[in-house]
Parts: sequence; structure tokens; C-alpha cells
Amino acid sequence: MLQGFEDYTADLTVQEIDVLVPFVVKGLERRVGIENAITSKQMCAGLNNFPRTAVFNTKPPKLRKIVQYIRVHGLVPRLASSSKGYYICNDDLHFREYLESLMARIESMTLTYDALEYQLNKN
Repeated sequence: MLQGFEDYTADLTVQEIDVLVPFVVKGLERRVGIENAITSKQMCAGLNNFPRTAVFNTKPPKLRKIVQYIRVHGLVPRLASSSKGYYICNDDLHFREYLESLMARIESMTLTYDALEYQLNKN
């Protein structure tokens, strides 16, 4: 959880894991290939319009936590994302490119962190 962003980055509750995660997994399993991607806006609308899941009032930050949970626990293998949405990447080359992009973002964040930490400790 990030300080100052607790409403958006809170860990998933047991109820969210038990109810929302299976719905999202089921929906994503049909999204094979980038041409079948689904946006977070579409996913949130679907979750918020279905009686069993609507009580959670899912917003994009919570959906990202759900997707992270799904990825970390291997519930939908090769789950990728792009500006077109979330999808299962069935092309090895494209998936490797996705992983390289993810690593580039990690490295960029690490550079920023290191620079800010240096600024803090400089005095």
C-alpha cells in the first residue's frame, strides 16, 4: 500500500479475492491475442453491472490490483497489457517484447528512486 494513496493501493480483501478475482479470470481467459483485448474501463463496467460483483464498485486502481494478483499467482498465464487493454499473449516474440518493456519501466523507476534517494541523503 502506498502512503497517501491508501484508497487506491490497499491490498485486496478476502472477499475481493473470493468474488472479484474469479470473475476477472473467467473474463480474461477468453481474451487470447491483442485483437481480443479488453480495456480496464470495459472490465470495471462489467464488474459494476453484475449484481454479485457490483457491491464492490470496482475502479481502475482496484482492477490493477486484481490483475497484479492474477499475474503473481499465475491464474491467467501470459497476461499482457497494452493501450488496447488486457489480453493473453500467444506469440512468443511479442511476449518477450512485452517483458522487455516491463523491465525498461522498472529500470526507469529505479533510476528515479536512486536520484531521489541521493537528493535526500546529499546533505
